[in-house]
Amino acid sequence: AARQRVERRLAYTPNVPSARRIRRLQRRTPRKEGDGSEGASLSSADRRGSRGSRADDTGERGGATEEAEMLSRAVSEIHGRLMEDNEGITREKEWSPRREDMRASLQQSFGSLRDLMVERRNAAASRDGGKDGGPGMLEADFLRATMELINESMDLMEEAAKADAAEKTELAIFAELERRVARLLETRAVPSVSSIIEIASSELPVSTSRSVVKEDGLPSSMDGAISTLQAAMRGALSRKRYGVTRSCLVRIQAWAKGVHARHEFERRRRAALAVQSALRRRRKRIPEIAAALQGEPPVDAEGAIPHDYITAACVIQSCWRQYVMASPHQLYKLQQQSTSHDDYIVEPAIQIQSMMRRRSAIQKLSQAKSAATAIQTAWRRSSNSTHFRRCKTSIILIQGIIRSANRR
Repeated sequence: AARQRVERRLAYTPNVPSARRIRRLQRRTPRKEGDGSEGASLSSADRRGSRGSRADDTGERGGATEEAEMLSRAVSEIHGRLMEDNEGITREKEWSPRREDMRASLQQSFGSLRDLMVERRNAAASRDGGKDGGPGMLEADFLRATMELINESMDLMEEAAKADAAEKTELAIFAELERRVARLLETRAVPSVSSIIEIASSELPVSTSRSVVKEDGLPSSMDGAISTLQAAMRGALSRKRYGVTRSCLVRIQAWAKGVHARHEFERRRRAALAVQSALRRRRKRIPEIAAALQGEPPVDAEGAIPHDYITAACVIQSCWRQYVMASPHQLYKLQQQSTSHDDYIVEPAIQIQSMMRRRSAIQKLSQAKSAATAIQTAWRRSSNSTHFRRCKTSIILIQGIIRSANRR
């Protein structure tokens, strides 16, 4: 179970749109005259200097107001989607205090973003050369909101590193929404309608991947912090998995070595017992062998062995040897009898089989001759009948021709 948990944590990293995909989406966005996307690359001084001609800004003010309204609606739609996606999750599982605080902070950031969009819309509607309060005055607010969203994203990433597999999907949704809002804030100008609709209508990420997140607009220090955090988490999980694997390997090796050592000890113990038994038996027989060489009868603990015992032992040994030798002899006799019996049975069997085969061959030959005769008879009958019918038909035709000629 611990190994499965480690593998699940290793396999998880939020899958968010890469920088290449974001640049591809930005390249697809059409840029027209009067569109807010051209103003994205201009500085605040350039925008304030462009307010000198009110006649040229009349048409642009209407387009900027409309695009600001579209941006406000897009932010509201993103916020509503966030609430809808997490409604089922909040019903099934209560949020921790830390998650509740982050969610409240995220809602507050969305509210501040909506207020900034309203201010920008009002500023775009009442923009002229002699008044302040244009989009350039809101750059500090935009920077502050952007930094707050970045800090909240870092908190969410730290929380994602500590959460389990079920909560990481929710955190990935929060992080993706914050990154999209951060992109809207960092433009410092009203984006185009097509880019707003594309960002608002894109799908939220729910799958996982092991790629390092790098978004356009984030500082290099943020990318380094993200990479460092992910590297630290993966290193910790890898070390934990290595520790679990190493402990399992050590246990398996210890068990195998124990089995091998027990087998070796048992083999050596049996060998030692066999050597000791042979040595004791030989030491016990040495006095008896010495007495036999000197011509003395063996002596036991009670005294000399009686002659009757020796005679009885010889008789018993003789009977035993006779019994042992009789068994192979009887087996040999039985084999000879069975061989002669087989010879007595095999010869008549061979004769009977030859007679039966001869009779069967004669029957088959007679049947073949009868069949050939029947076939030849039928063929000759059919051939003769066919020849007769042909001759009869020819005669009738000839007679008819001759008679018709005679009549003429």
